[in-house]
Amino acid sequence: MRLNGLVILFFSLIFANSSWSQALDAPQIQCISVLPNGNVEITWQQITDPNGIFANYSLFNSSGALLASQTNIATTNHVHAGAGANLSSQSFTMQSIATNSANNSAVTQTVSSMFLQVNNPGNGTAWLTWNPISVPKLSGASDYYYIYKEYPAGTWTLLDSTMYGDESYIDTITICGDDINYRIEMPNGNCTSVSNVNGGFFSDLIAPSIIPVNTVTVDTSNGSSNISWDVNPDEDTEAYVVFYFDGAGWVVIDTVWGYNNTSFNHAGNANLQSMSYGIAAFDSCWTAGSPNTSAMGQFHETIYLQSSPLVCDYGVSLSWNAYQYWPSGVDYYEVFGEESGGAVVSYGTTSSLGMDLVGLNPGANYCFTIKAVANSGRESLSNKFCTTIQGPVQPTTGYVTTATVQGDAVLVKYAGDVAASLQAIMVQRSESAGGPFSTIGTTAVTGAITSYVDEEVDPSERSYYYRVVALDTCGNESIISNVGKNILCEVTHDDYYHKNTITWNDYEAWDGTIKEYQVYRSLNGVVDPTPIAVLNPVASILEDDVSKLLDADGEFCYYIKAVEELNPSGQNEVSNSNVTCVYAQSLVWVPNAIVINGANSVFRPVMSYFDLNSYKLTIFDRWGNQVYSSTNLNEGWNGMDARSGEYVPTGVYVYFIEYTNSYGEYRDKKGSVTVLR
Repeated sequence: MRLNGLVILFFSLIFANSSWSQALDAPQIQCISVLPNGNVEITWQQITDPNGIFANYSLFNSSGALLASQTNIATTNHVHAGAGANLSSQSFTMQSIATNSANNSAVTQTVSSMFLQVNNPGNGTAWLTWNPISVPKLSGASDYYYIYKEYPAGTWTLLDSTMYGDESYIDTITICGDDINYRIEMPNGNCTSVSNVNGGFFSDLIAPSIIPVNTVTVDTSNGSSNISWDVNPDEDTEAYVVFYFDGAGWVVIDTVWGYNNTSFNHAGNANLQSMSYGIAAFDSCWTAGSPNTSAMGQFHETIYLQSSPLVCDYGVSLSWNAYQYWPSGVDYYEVFGEESGGAVVSYGTTSSLGMDLVGLNPGANYCFTIKAVANSGRESLSNKFCTTIQGPVQPTTGYVTTATVQGDAVLVKYAGDVAASLQAIMVQRSESAGGPFSTIGTTAVTGAITSYVDEEVDPSERSYYYRVVALDTCGNESIISNVGKNILCEVTHDDYYHKNTITWNDYEAWDGTIKEYQVYRSLNGVVDPTPIAVLNPVASILEDDVSKLLDADGEFCYYIKAVEELNPSGQNEVSNSNVTCVYAQSLVWVPNAIVINGANSVFRPVMSYFDLNSYKLTIFDRWGNQVYSSTNLNEGWNGMDARSGEYVPTGVYVYFIEYTNSYGEYRDKKGSVTVLR
């Protein structure tokens, strides 16, 4: 217990001795300001002195020399006269001094007056630099430096601010020429640190800011262009120059005077093309004889609306160029239209650069306009485009000029309405006049006359009825033509009287009347270009006597040609029937004897209605030896042995005749002939 009492007594003596009292707090410097005369005013916060040991606040220079002492603890600022802080930055520290030096505070961090330097590079700007007050920043001080500008003289205005750590600033001069001063301030609680004042004579050598076009839009009443832009941020802007791109380059079209005048109407014809415009600005200061003029800002283009007809859908296909260069971009395009001067209605919105409108009233006049809407809400109108709604042109005439047999097919010829610009024609066929008709083919229109060959028929067996359905420019069925019927020709042969009977049906049906029927015949495979008969338009049968044509090959072929009178359309056509053939029975007469050097000295068959090129005669003796052979019907055997060149002996010989009949069939005939002397 004695030991504990001694300890307590020891510590009581220590704390009773002032030399062991708690040290004073250092003064917290808040602000350091340069006064107009170069003196420096330092402001700090009052410290606490619970033990009553405060002696003074001491102010030291950067070398540690004592500059001043303030014994009143409640005094919290001091002006250091003759500091010369308008010539250079001055640095200071402070300390709280106690009655016992052992209780003095620590020395504060170094603070320096802000020394502002202003440089004039001669390019229309002022370059400001200054030193920081302290590193790190004084406790409680603002994070920003505030830059003040004196212009005109005696008028200080806040110009801008910079973050602590950025001790520089470039000011763009916007006056033509005058003295300008600057100072820097940094607030801290109830006081503000202030730099020295510095400046000089500055001139505006820099053009106003570059400004873009805000919006261009078309006045739909007259096709002119309205150009608008924002007020230039440089207040010395005196006028705006309006540029237009003429296809080869940018040309000045006008000058808009007045800082707040920000629109212009150009009477250029935006109904014919997209128009491009740009804006430049100039101020009131002149350099080298010209005003300070900015470069042209981002140009804008008007929306140019075009249209192409959707004939088949009774509509239009609208297309337009994109509206570009709005900073926020285009949100959507809205299509407006009016029918025949009626109310304007919206046809909807789209993000595309086109819209098809169908099902409109044919023959009506529609006017359309496009409105671009930006995400920011800005709007721009296109030109007004007017058009009359078209439908497919309908033909007024369609005429089958002829249905004529061509070989084993039927050729159908059609005269359409040239003004209708038909897409195609459908050819239809039936086996009866009343139908039903079936489409057998579609073909493009090739001019005033379009031809179609029907190969899926047998025109030697029957007649066919044809008609044509015109397809308009959209492929829709339109006018139906007249019906054309090909001619079917048939022939029979009478072997007894050697005559051929030809029959045919009338051609149907021309707008004009039938002028005549011409009958053509072929012999030995050759068609006579001259008709064997020209008959009146009511004829439908002809008998052809061929008894005098025994030297023919026996094949008789015929076709009929109907000839049209000139019809009301100025057409006169012909129609050929099929070619039909009959075959006469081949006739062969063979003599049974000849007399060498006598009255009947030549053995020669008499033949009719066979293929002359297929004939061959061979003579054999009784032992089977060939004594004569010939393929010439006009040349007979005179009894000479072809081997020896001598006449054969009297006797019986065998003949062998080979030929092709009128049907094209191989035939032969054998027999004997007696040779006499």
